[in-house]
Amino acid sequence: MRRISGSNTLDLGSGRLGYRDRNLALGQPGTVVPGTHLTDFQEEIARPIEISGQVLDPNNREQLAEAIRRLPPGRLLRVLTFNTAGAATYTPDARMGFVRVTAIGGGGSGGGAPAGTGGNISAGAAGGAGTVGQGVFTTVQVGASITVTVGAGGTPASGVPGGAGGTTSFGSLMTTPGGNGGGSLANATPPTHIGPAGLSAAASGANLWSGRGAAEGVTQALSAGGGFGGAGGRSHFGAGGSLVNFNGAANAAVSPGSGGSGLVVAASGSIFPGGAGAPGLVIIEEFSL
Repeated sequence: MRRISGSNTLDLGSGRLGYRDRNLALGQPGTVVPGTHLTDFQEEIARPIEISGQVLDPNNREQLAEAIRRLPPGRLLRVLTFNTAGAATYTPDARMGFVRVTAIGGGGSGGGAPAGTGGNISAGAAGGAGTVGQGVFTTVQVGASITVTVGAGGTPASGVPGGAGGTTSFGSLMTTPGGNGGGSLANATPPTHIGPAGLSAAASGANLWSGRGAAEGVTQALSAGGGFGGAGGRSHFGAGGSLVNFNGAANAAVSPGSGGSGLVVAASGSIFPGGAGAPGLVIIEEFSL
């Protein structure tokens, strides 16, 4: 495509040329239109009509409109990822017609191991993964901009239950709660165990699909000198903190929204933290109308 470039053109500014009418009273000639220019116009219009599967029809003035109607909707414009805990602002592309948003809450941390006495063990349960969800929202719903909040991973603390993961949200349109923190077991006689954190709360506004997060492994003390800390909850995006051997330090979560591991230790009078949960994540896919 190109603008007119013949003689006697009209200056439109910014390097653009337009057509000028002939004015016989003023002796002003009209724009000379080269044949190549008209051919360019013809092919620029005819080509999309033919690509759409139509045969050019001299009696039909709706063929270009029909070609546009046959275009597949929802061309992907760009993909944006928010993976840092806290709030940020999302400003849509001017061409955006709708977005598909995938979000997950922060993962819960593993429970800490309290202090114990001789012959017993202390343990912390694995943290759970955050809730995940996906929804579609129009440009009208999103508006000129919207706040995206990524839930923080649960913070572990020594000797007490693990912290829950933070809630992730896409404005007020969709929320995905964080995973639960693991519990603590103090000064217990082996063999014993502590189960993983329960299911996270349900998503809201996820109009395509959603899933609640859970922890993966049970923390077990097989004897006063043997056992393992359960693995943290696997999220939609991958693994949590891996299984921990007896008396080993808890493992932090690996993937967005996953939970930290638990741990089991021999009685020593000391207290230990569980594994940290991982922050959540928001993925925004922008589509044209």
